[in-house]
Amino acid sequence: MAGSFSMEYPDEIPPFMSMQHLSTISNKTLNEEAGKLQNVISQTLQALSCCTDEEHGRGSLEEAEAEKLLLVSCEKRSALLAEVARLREERGSESGEEGDYVPQQPCRGTVSITNIQLPLKVEFVCSSHNRTGRPSHFFFALIRYGPCNIDATPLATAADAKNGDTISFPTFVILKDIRSSFEIDVEVYSLSHTSGGNSSMDRATAKSRVTPRKLLNTLKRSSHSHSLTYQGAA
Repeated sequence: MAGSFSMEYPDEIPPFMSMQHLSTISNKTLNEEAGKLQNVISQTLQALSCCTDEEHGRGSLEEAEAEKLLLVSCEKRSALLAEVARLREERGSESGEEGDYVPQQPCRGTVSITNIQLPLKVEFVCSSHNRTGRPSHFFFALIRYGPCNIDATPLATAADAKNGDTISFPTFVILKDIRSSFEIDVEVYSLSHTSGGNSSMDRATAKSRVTPRKLLNTLKRSSHSHSLTYQGAA
């Protein structure tokens, strides 16, 4: 899996800040967003329950889009609730220290991610081109930085592979307020159905009706030199 990125840093460095103001998003706001996502999850599950066979959308692009929406919404909601718990614990440990100040922090910048590419096996691409009917597999990537920055690429199939065997996702992601030392997770998922119409997606967790199979977890790391390394895992 490949991709490109760029970073920009502001000229000005933020002034001194109190511990109380290091976090600008309140627990109330995070909980409200989590509640909205729960509504999306419930509505998506209801829509997916109608996909009972091919005539009712089983194996279609619409079902795959709904499965992706379900996964992304669940991931975002879980990340927000985890951040709520972290902030609650952090603020509890900082009680009585409201007047304390911390030294100036390094300036933060913006990361742009483009040209995400997913190589596929040549044999798989060739067999997909020779197959008639609906695609057997859909792919997408999930880009994650912190609890409030989770984006997903559009769905793609083997028919979208360019240069023989590589899918290029037309995604342009801008992550703002990035620390000088950061981590970005890129997770690749596959959604597939058997010819008989039964879903073959992993059901490893209870947070969604079906969970797309995670093919690859790519961890991007950056030091102060902003060099990136890629590590793949099946």
